[in-house]
Amino acid sequence: MHKIQPLTLGEIRKLYVDTLSEIYERSEATTIARFMFEEVMQLNSLYQSLQTHLILTVEQERVLLEYLARLKKKEPFQHVLGFELFYGCKFNVNPDVLIPRPETEELVQWIVENEQQAKSIIDIGTGSGCIAVSLAKNLSNAEVDAVDVSEKAVEMAKANAALNNTNVNFSVLDILHSTPSKQYDVIVSNPPYIGDDEKKLMDDNVLLYEPHLALFPENQPLLFYQRISEIGQQFLLPGGRLYFEMNEFYAQEIAAIAKQLGYIDVTIKKDINGKDRMLRALKS
Repeated sequence: MHKIQPLTLGEIRKLYVDTLSEIYERSEATTIARFMFEEVMQLNSLYQSLQTHLILTVEQERVLLEYLARLKKKEPFQHVLGFELFYGCKFNVNPDVLIPRPETEELVQWIVENEQQAKSIIDIGTGSGCIAVSLAKNLSNAEVDAVDVSEKAVEMAKANAALNNTNVNFSVLDILHSTPSKQYDVIVSNPPYIGDDEKKLMDDNVLLYEPHLALFPENQPLLFYQRISEIGQQFLLPGGRLYFEMNEFYAQEIAAIAKQLGYIDVTIKKDINGKDRMLRALKS
């Protein structure tokens, strides 16, 4: 019997890109393949391009083929790898929390640029903890609290804070029926904001593998914005600021909620794709 020849890097890359191109745009399939090879083979993208004849070890081939089988089922590559990179840090992820997204990095950057003097911050609906941990790491003056209705999400967020050597006070809290216990300089939230009518526009890798609790607000896209804005009027210190990530389709309605509740300097900020993605409001 002839021994089956191990796959080369070029061959496994072609297999990945051809297979994943049936699910994703080819450019995205290529990017996913690169991420997988970087993690499994510890090769940067330049080395991958130059060393296409490199022969995989038996273990590398086994792992990469196992990962490809999972990716073919539309499982997010971040779940396959077990982590996502966000604002210069590594965050573990699983189906209990949303995968951190680039738009949320823009929200964090906006806060970091403007809140260097903040002494107290609360992140409502923290999920993986990506916002809270990133703020704690970059705003050294601030004590950061974070809450989520999901116990499993809070467990993951605590692990991510430890992973990134940050101190964040996490707790389980149902914000729709409870309130914080103190006042803050900054309240930030990336709450559930996708309407049921938008489900048909979403990819299966989100619908099948990410927590609906963190995506769909009981078919009331403004529910959390209304509630958190009301809470801000009571639990923001004078001159404190409210920050939201938001659904671009409801930006004006969310701004109207803030104005009706007495906030001033209500600012809508576009993300890198030109979508109305962020809002800031000042408690007068």
